[in-house]
Amino acid sequence: MKRSPVLTAAALAAGVSLLAGCGVGQNAQTYQYKAQSNATDANAGLLMALRNVHVTALDQGKNYAKGDDATVQMVLVNSATTDDVLESASSPAAASIELKGADGAFVVPGGQAVKDYTLDLVGLTKELSPASFIDLTMVFKNAGSVSLSVPVRTSYSEPTKVPYQVGETGSAGKPLGDVKGESPSRDGETEYTAN
Repeated sequence: MKRSPVLTAAALAAGVSLLAGCGVGQNAQTYQYKAQSNATDANAGLLMALRNVHVTALDQGKNYAKGDDATVQMVLVNSATTDDVLESASSPAAASIELKGADGAFVVPGGQAVKDYTLDLVGLTKELSPASFIDLTMVFKNAGSVSLSVPVRTSYSEPTKVPYQVGETGSAGKPLGDVKGESPSRDGETEYTAN
């Protein structure tokens, strides 16, 4: 039985189309899921924890326009016995980043948590909407470099204070220590304070 070249070509094209579709959707090998979140956590090395990292929200869910400035807030927990310094930060989402620490320095004292430092994203290179993400790389003098995806908060509200337990583990499973501090809320309504 001799097959028609047209039918053979059509069957081959259908088979290729079906196989090509295997890499599409949420199960594709290149798919990266990012849960909607108001903040993210990361570790730089074994002893520097970055907690509740987020781009602050504008009032009533408004978008940041291209060219606007935005602020990244976070809590830094240094479980080392020595001070560390955030030397630089970079993001493709901003023309430049200004480090806003105490007296112009971005020192994270050993054995302490610091929540008053911010990063100012100057000259956004794209529009940012609530629940979108930016890529951010931070370089510490001792702890090294850390890259993370930082969410834009979905809402703004003044937090309340609620106790939390400190004693998280670092990237290698070693304790980060019993460092006391406060953290702005992930949900915009609760602020966590160490017992």
